[in-house]
This record gives sequence, structure tokens and C-alpha cells, in this order.
Amino acid sequence: MHAELNPEESNETVKRALANMYVDDLVMSCDKEDEVRDLIHRVPMFLGKGGFHLKKWASNQKELLSILPREEVSINAQRELGKTLGVYWKRDEDILTFKPPLNLKTQSRSTMRQMLSLAAQVYDPLGYISPFIGQMKLLFQRLWTLGLGWDTLLPPDIEKQWRSWQEQLKTLSQIKINRAWIPYPVQQVRRVELHIFGDASQVAYAACAYIRVESINHHKLVSLVMAKSRVAPIKQVSLPRLELMAALLCARLKKYLERELTLSIQEITCWSDSRVALAWIKGAPARWKPFVANRVQEIQESVSPQCWRYCPTKENPADIPSRGCSLGTLINTALWWHGPPWLMQGRENWPIEPVARIEDDKHLTVEQKTVKVLASQIDSCGVEQVINPTRYGRYETLIRVTAYCLRFARNCQNPVSERISSVNLSVKELSDAEALWLREVQVKEFGIKPDSANRVREFEPFLDQDGLLRVGGRLRRSTLPPESKHPIILPHNHPVTELLIKDHHVRQMHAGVNQTLVAIRTKFWIIRARNAVKKIIRSCPVCSRVDAQPYRLRMGELPADRVTETQPFIHTGVDFAGPLFIRPDVRGRDVRVNKAYVCIFTCITTRAVHLELLREQTTDSFLQGLRRFISRRGRPQVIQSDNFRSFKLADTFIQWLFRDNNWKKLQSKLNEERIRWKFITPRAPWCGGYWERLIRSIKNALRKTVRGALLRYDELHTILCEIEARINDRPLVFMGDDIDGEAALTPAHFLIGRELSRLPSVSTGVYRRDDTPSGVNHLIRRWRYQQRLTSQLWKRWKQEYITTLATRGRWRKTGQEPKVGDIVLVHEPSTAWIKWPIGRIIEIHPSEDGVIRSATVKTRQGTVTRSARSLRLVEPSSDA
Repeated sequence: MHAELNPEESNETVKRALANMYVDDLVMSCDKEDEVRDLIHRVPMFLGKGGFHLKKWASNQKELLSILPREEVSINAQRELGKTLGVYWKRDEDILTFKPPLNLKTQSRSTMRQMLSLAAQVYDPLGYISPFIGQMKLLFQRLWTLGLGWDTLLPPDIEKQWRSWQEQLKTLSQIKINRAWIPYPVQQVRRVELHIFGDASQVAYAACAYIRVESINHHKLVSLVMAKSRVAPIKQVSLPRLELMAALLCARLKKYLERELTLSIQEITCWSDSRVALAWIKGAPARWKPFVANRVQEIQESVSPQCWRYCPTKENPADIPSRGCSLGTLINTALWWHGPPWLMQGRENWPIEPVARIEDDKHLTVEQKTVKVLASQIDSCGVEQVINPTRYGRYETLIRVTAYCLRFARNCQNPVSERISSVNLSVKELSDAEALWLREVQVKEFGIKPDSANRVREFEPFLDQDGLLRVGGRLRRSTLPPESKHPIILPHNHPVTELLIKDHHVRQMHAGVNQTLVAIRTKFWIIRARNAVKKIIRSCPVCSRVDAQPYRLRMGELPADRVTETQPFIHTGVDFAGPLFIRPDVRGRDVRVNKAYVCIFTCITTRAVHLELLREQTTDSFLQGLRRFISRRGRPQVIQSDNFRSFKLADTFIQWLFRDNNWKKLQSKLNEERIRWKFITPRAPWCGGYWERLIRSIKNALRKTVRGALLRYDELHTILCEIEARINDRPLVFMGDDIDGEAALTPAHFLIGRELSRLPSVSTGVYRRDDTPSGVNHLIRRWRYQQRLTSQLWKRWKQEYITTLATRGRWRKTGQEPKVGDIVLVHEPSTAWIKWPIGRIIEIHPSEDGVIRSATVKTRQGTVTRSARSLRLVEPSSDA
């Protein structure tokens, strides 16, 4: 920061020194003593202004240290061996070396923790002894694959190898490396080259870099600069791939050295002994599979493929760290320290790659991508191949999109000054786009020479100035517009024709077939147009919704409880009528009028009726009326009703009462059996028609009797009882004109054995002692007599009443039944038809006769179950 704030005070020497500083340590070499003196003078003075004081100076020239104060000279400067950034430096000999670890003691047995601790003390940042350290890495990898703990003793075979490696550490000090790669001033250097070698084995791969310096006197010197090694992955990798990874290590090493070295390097060459890896590197990355392609791409970004050369394995120094070697062997291996001998010679002595072909090598072909070639013939492209008309819902949208595409094509061909930039389309552009589509349809359907086609020959067709096929006809002399005299001929089954019909249908306010057809024929003549228009109108969602018709089903069979002899009110239907207004018993001006409701109990079998007047339309009030009904008419087995809220609550409440043992009084009245409550299909009042019809009779009687009078509760109750009697006295069958005929059969006959309005007959005969009303014989005879009367009533019920129900008054045939997947409108009586929900049938419910009479529909609001007659078909399912 101090140097950046004061750039005018720093000269070239200061800049070089700052570039060679690592944190607060300065390591720098100079060619002349004068440069060192200038360094000692300028750098401390420059840094001192910023509060940084350099101390502990050391040099391989002791005379230069005498110009410094004693306190600024390192106390180790007089010693033979010192450390510079962790590397041992012998100043007198100006060489770099290594020193064995201080705690190098032989123990009986070692652990993985001790092994790693000792190996980490061998500091080799430049990789000079990487072949020796590589042996330790391989041992550690073997231990890792065995899954041993950090404090577990080493296996005997690994322990033996580890002790051998540990013994060799004692000879580390024998390694001597010249600190200076160039032993003479830089001005005497003629040429500098960088050679990087890469190699791999099954256990490791490595790269090592050498600098080749040639002086102006043609003196050549090759020195090891840096080396890197890696252990091969535990997962087995092919040898050519490992060779490629070694080449990638070379490329990264080259990139690093090129950035850090200040020398002017004239040539950089990378070497490998793998011809497969070289073939990969010199090929295009796209040819190979991802593993090879990714690494080849990175290599080519760092090193040009022309800079790669072949080197025999025996002359490749990178082969040494890829296999590892002992320290003693490494010290005496000139190939490692100075590279192959031919580096000291000219280029004519460099190795040449063998001539043998490598294209058929299995490792080369297995990494090659499979190339698929698609040969195609270029044909003229129609507009339908560019713009798909089936993707558009409106004819106008299709024409506008086509017009914009045509404008774009023209703008690409015209100069900038002639291009159209307006947002809006002109009439001519829209007409051209429409004509383009009409020509496309005609050519596709009728061919290039349509006049010879049988489909249009009867129209005496001709081509107009736009190339459109028009009807000839006989209207040439009429006063009709030209486009109506000779309309454009179109097929009926093309998507563009369907869009055209749909457009005219919508413009005519969703008119019928005739009106839509008339509008179309003012400009177009569509073959088989009527069928095409019908098809479009049937598929129109708006028309389908407005004109939707309910499903037509055959009238169902009568249920068993309707045609089977049972006691009255065993099978009962129940419903509400009202409200009726009653006057309270209290007199006064501010007395409010109360509401009352009529609960109607109907016997399904005998059509008898029982009326209960309720003060409220609530569950509690209904339960009180139900208890009164059971007390007078007996317990029903089944109660059937619609889906009014009160009845649902009553059903739940009654079921709960029968499950609770505390309601013993109610259970005794109901004979310890449950009343089964049965609901009709929601929103299907015709399912309860037998009580709905009686509600109308009751309302008519009330309307004619009360005539708007405001009655008290007891008065209205009395009138309801009288209405109940009159309804129960109604004949069940048609009455003839025969005056001597038998009395009409009424529901009252099943309730009390006679009509309610007739007084009971009184016998005036003389009774014997045993025939007195209290006598046993009399009671038995009366009981038998009542049984005969009851039997006669049921016989008449079967002969006169049941037979009248055999025929179907309407709905004699079944039309289309609901199917899963049908799109339907759900009829809501209290809602305008435009707001009826639309949904899809997800489940159907067949009745006992196999006819689908109800279905479950899924709408946006949820799932509902409705009668088939409450559903209006909009669109049949795809399976229909």
C-alpha cells in the first residue's frame, strides 16, 4: 500500500524487491555486487518511510553484510546452514539442501498418525524429492483403503516399508541443488527454453519442468526447476487417462511457471511418452467423450497442440516420480536433476515419434464420440411448415402472425431506409397474408393443377390475379360484389377452413347453421360446407353450453317398498311445507306474526298422509313432531327425504340417540330398532314425487280454506287435521259412473278400515250372553272379520291401484347416458343459467335396472353428486 501511495519514490530495484517479497520476507538475487549495495540502500530506506524495517539480512557474500549495522544482520548469517522460506540454504556453497527431522527415532511399532506427522516435516515446496515422497504417499493410500484408525498399529508388511523409508531420511542432507539456475549474468544469456515432461503409471502421475539456458558462448545448462506428483485415484483408471491427467499437470505447471518466472523464455515444449494422450491433445475436444474432452480443452487453452512432442519412456524424467524411487537412487540419477542428455544437444537430436499408425488403438477409439450424420434434401418450404395453424384458436390471429412474419422477411431483404417499423399492420399486409394461406390450402388439397381434379371440376374453376382458385359459375352478369360472384374454393377438412368457419360463426353472434353458411358464401365456397359448419357449431364451447340438453333416461322401475304389502307408514317419506303465518294468542298492536311449518309424513305404500304443525323449522322442532307421529302411527323402518339441512341433522341426531344407552325411554318407544334414514339424490325433487304431489294438494286445500285469514295455532292445527282426513279419504284409483259399484279404495281404509268421513255402523240386534262385546267369542269373530276386511283391502289395492302404475307415462326410452369424462353443466335451480358451474364427470352410479341415474361431478367449487337429469351435456368424453 505504501508503494502504491508513493509510486514516484520507487525505482526499478525497489519494484523488483517488492515483487519478490513474501509477507515480510524478501528473497532476491542479483547479478552484480553493485546491485546488491543499491538494494541494501534503497529498499530499507523506502520501506522505513512506511514504518517497515528490514532486519536479519543474510547473503552468500559475507563482505556485503559488513555495510549493514550489526543489529540488522541475522544472527545465523555466520552459520553455514540457514533457512529461507522454509528451505535450507548453504550460503558458503550457495546450494539448497534438506535436513533430516529432529525427532527421527526408531520405535518398535508405528501408527498412521505418527507416520503422517513425520512425513509432514519433510518440506519440499518445489518437488525436488517428489519421487522419494511419492513412496510415502502410496503407503498412506494403502493404509487409507484398509480403513485403519489413526492410532492403529501398521500391518507388518507396511511397517517394514515404512521403516525403510524412515531410514533413508537420514541421508537427506546429501542432496545438494544449485540455487542459481543461471551461473552467469542475465546479459550473457542467449536463449532460454522451458521443457516440461509428463508421465504416469498405474499408481501415480507426475510432471517436472526443466530450464535450458544457452549463453552467448554457446555454453548449455539444464536444471530442474519444479516438479509435481499425484497419487492415482483409488478407483481404477485406464493408463491412457492417467497419461492425459499427467499432461494436464504439465499444462498447469507451464501456466504457473510462465507467470512466476521473470526470464524471457523463447520456447516452451511439453513432452509425453503416451501416443494416445498426444493424439487426444492434438485432436478437437468435441471428438472425445466428456472425461477426455474436458481435460483436452483445458490443456489446449494453456498449451498449443504444436508445442507437444513425443519422448521415449526411458528418457522421460517424469517416469521417476510416477513410479517412485529410493533417496539413494534419486541422488545419483542425472536424468532427474538435468533431464535427458539430448536436451544439451541441438534439436536435430531430439526424439521423433514412431511412424506406426495409432488411429486403431483401442484406447483411442473407446474415447471417441459416436457421430451421427443426417443427410437431408432441401425442398421448398411452405408456410404451413413454418407456422402451424392448429396452434391458433382464431382465424384473425393466424393471419396477423403470418403478416408479421412476412414483414420480417421483407425487412431482412430491404435496405434499412425501406424497412417498415410501424407497429400496426396495413390492409395490404393482412390481405397478402390471407392470400398466402388460401393458396397454401388450395395447393395442398387440390394440387398444382386443380382444374383437372374431380373435386372442383363441377365449379368450372379459374385462377385470379392472386393465384387463388375461384368458382366460375353463372353469376358473372349479376350485380353481386365480385367476391360473391366468384367465391374462393376451399376444402372442408383443413385446419385453416375450420378457423375460417369458426370466425364467421362468432361474427354472426354464434348463429345457427344456415345463417353462418350464408355469411361464409359471400366470399368463400367450401366443399361440403353444411357438414363442416355443423361440426364447428357442435364443437363451439359457447353454443354447447347455451344449448346443452339434460340426459334423457327411461323412467325407472318402482321400488319394492312401493309395490309390497306392508303396514301403513312402515316406509315413510317426509317433507316440509310452509311457512304459514299464525296469530299469537296475545292481543295488541305490537304483537308480531309468527311462522309455522307443516311436516308431511307420507306412506310410500298406501299413500296415506300424516300432518304435523311445527312452530319452527329446526331440528328440535322436527324431532318433537316425529315423536308425535310415531306415537300415533307407529314406528317406521325407513324414512326417506330430500337433502334439506334439518333432515340431515335429524338423521345424524336420531342415529346418535339409538347408539346411546341413556335414552332408554326413547328406545322402548322405538322397540329398540333404528330408523334407517334415506336421502334422495341431491337436487332431484322428482325422486320424491309421491310426497311433492301431496304438498300441492295440501297447499290448494289451505289456499281455498284459509283464504288469507290469520289464524291462531290451535285453529290452524284443527284445519290441518281436517285436511289430513280429506286427503286420506281421496280415492286411489279412477272412479266409474256405476252407482251400484263398490266404494272407492282410499288410504283411510288402510288406517282405520273405513273412510274417515263415514260414521261407524251400530248394530241393533239382540246379543246372546257370549256375544256381548266383552265376550271372548265375539272378540274372536270380530278379529277374524277385521282380518277378512284387511285382506280384501289389500286384494283391491293390488287389483285396482298397483296395476295403474305399470305403464310409463313418459321417459319411455333412454338416450345418451352419462359417462366418465363427460363435460357437463350442473343445473342449479336458484341460479341463473349463465352462472351454472361446469365440470367433469368423475364417477357414475348405476341404479338397480342398470341405467345411470346419478353421477359425481368435479367442478371448480368442489365435488358434487347430482341426478342425471340435473346434468346437461356440453362435450362428450373422448371415449364416447
